[in-house]
Amino acid sequence: MATEPKASYSDLTHHSNAADLELQDQYHPEEEYESTSHEDSQHGSGHFPADEEVAEKQADANPIDNPAPNAVTRTNTKVSINNLAAIPNGGLLAWTQVLGAWILFFDTWGIVNTFGAYQTYYLEPTSLLHTSSSSDLAWVGAVQAFLLMLVGALTGPIYDAGYFRELLWVGSFLIVLGQMMLSLCGTYWQVFLAQAICIGVGTGLLFVPSVSILSQYFSTKISVAVGVAATGSSIGGVIYPIGECFPTTLMERES
Repeated sequence: MATEPKASYSDLTHHSNAADLELQDQYHPEEEYESTSHEDSQHGSGHFPADEEVAEKQADANPIDNPAPNAVTRTNTKVSINNLAAIPNGGLLAWTQVLGAWILFFDTWGIVNTFGAYQTYYLEPTSLLHTSSSSDLAWVGAVQAFLLMLVGALTGPIYDAGYFRELLWVGSFLIVLGQMMLSLCGTYWQVFLAQAICIGVGTGLLFVPSVSILSQYFSTKISVAVGVAATGSSIGGVIYPIGECFPTTLMERES
C-alpha cells in the first residue's frame, strides 16, 4: 500500500513565505489612502451625502432661518421715536402733519364744543325737540364727550398696532354719517343715536391719532406742534355754530 510522502517543515515555511509575498504585492495602502482622500475632497471633509440631504431638508422646512442666496430681504425703515437722531423735528413734511392734526382737532373737540349751539336750537319752539327738557338734551352732549374720551382710550392699542389709516377712514365715515342722519331726525332717540353715539364714536377714533402722530416728527418742538394743532378745537367750536345758525337766520329773515 503506497503512502503519500509527508511535507517537510522547510517546504511548509517556503510556501507560507511565498503566499505572504503574493498578498503584499496585491495590497497597496498608498493607493487606498489616495482614493479615500480624493473622495473626501469631493464630498467635503467630515460630511456624508446623508448629512447633506438632512441639511437641505431643514433649509427647505425653515426658509426664514435659512434664506436662499438670491432671496431679496425687506428691511423695516420705520423711524422709531426712541431714536431721537432720526426724528426730523421740523421741515415741510413734519408741519404738514401738524396741519392734519389741526383738522382732526377741528372735527373732534370742535364738534363737541359746538353742542351748546345745538341745544339752544333744540329748545326753540319751532324745533321738533322743543318738548324735550334741557336735562334730556344735555345727555346727548354728555354722552358724546364721554365716548370721545372712552373710545380714544380704547383706540390706543389699535394705533400702536399700525392701523392709523383705518382709524382715520372709519372715524371720518362715522362723523359724516352722524351729521347726515342728524338732519333727518325727528325724535329724541334718533338725535341721541346720531349725535351722541355715531358722532361720539367717530370723534373718539380720530382723537388719539391726532395727538400720537406728532411725536414721530418732533422731539424738542413737540410742545409747540401740539399747541398749534390743539387750536383747531377752539376754532372748530367757533366755526361750527356759525355754519349751524347762519342758514336758520337767513330763513327767518326771508319769512
